[in-house]
Amino acid sequence: MDTKILRLLLLLSIPAVPARDATADQSAGFPERSGYLHYAPAPPDNPLKGFVSYPREQAGFPRSLEWAYTKLSDVMTGPMNFVWAPFERKLEQAAARGCQFIARFYLEWPGRSTGVPRFLLEAGVPLRTWTNTNTQPWPPAVDHTPDYEDPRLRAALTNFIHAFGARYDGDPAPLRNLVDPLSDGELGWRGGGLQIRIAADPELGWPVDANSASYYQMRRLPVDATQVAQATNPALAHLTLWHYAPAQQTCLHIAYGMDFHGGVVNPPGYRGAFRKDADGRGYTLEYAIPRTLLNAPRPPQPGDTLAMSWTVHWSDEGGRLWRGQLVELRNAAEPVRIHTWERAATWGRAVFR
Repeated sequence: MDTKILRLLLLLSIPAVPARDATADQSAGFPERSGYLHYAPAPPDNPLKGFVSYPREQAGFPRSLEWAYTKLSDVMTGPMNFVWAPFERKLEQAAARGCQFIARFYLEWPGRSTGVPRFLLEAGVPLRTWTNTNTQPWPPAVDHTPDYEDPRLRAALTNFIHAFGARYDGDPAPLRNLVDPLSDGELGWRGGGLQIRIAADPELGWPVDANSASYYQMRRLPVDATQVAQATNPALAHLTLWHYAPAQQTCLHIAYGMDFHGGVVNPPGYRGAFRKDADGRGYTLEYAIPRTLLNAPRPPQPGDTLAMSWTVHWSDEGGRLWRGQLVELRNAAEPVRIHTWERAATWGRAVFR
């Protein structure tokens, strides 16, 4: 158990007080206004309260929660490949003991082999082997720490989080984007939707020279003041359009520049409509978005050239986990391995008529 959590539990622990008979206490001299403890069912406000144990039979230790660790490599075998059986056995065993389950997945543990999935190690994600002395009261132990800045590891962790949430908090209905604009507005595309990227200022021309910070970081390229100014241009707009099924709400998220600053969800002034296809296998989104939300300096004129691209996203049937995409209107001169969200020069050429 994490020592900080253990200390917190110890600080919050209160010894059990047996219920006492009120008449006996009064005869012993306790005033009648004193409080007495009597058994009552726990209130339903938060049933997951109390002490936490490791997953095993523990007679005489009343608890409703169990805590266990799982190697990420036990359940993740590829970038989008998961084997949940080892983890679900723990869930089943905890349920058989009448307990809820707290899961913690790990990549490294002093004295144990690595939890980094094998496919990442084979891809070249480095491990640093060292002796961890911060293991008291246990002796120092050898640790294997991955490079947490490696983009392959970060992408894998993101995929795992999405997959875990989709499996254990999903919805069986198709075409139901469950990404709530109030809590995850910038992630609406993950449940299925449309993203549009547009350079709203015709003076920027085509292709547009602007890159995200990750574009430089992943290629270990230096960045100068001019490139920063180009990347933060507010006339570069990223629009995410989706239909939030639980509220029957057609949503819009806009962020600006290749640094995605100023993100706003459902800003005043736009209008949107959603229509599901008759065969239930598709849908139509229609939006009216004022140019002021795009930071366009003027209305476009016939012949104006704008950099633009769009991406259609599909999710799993639960409406939470991204499964695939179709990117259209790209600059054919740019390598397809470069994403449209990291380099504006990949955007296609749109001519206003």
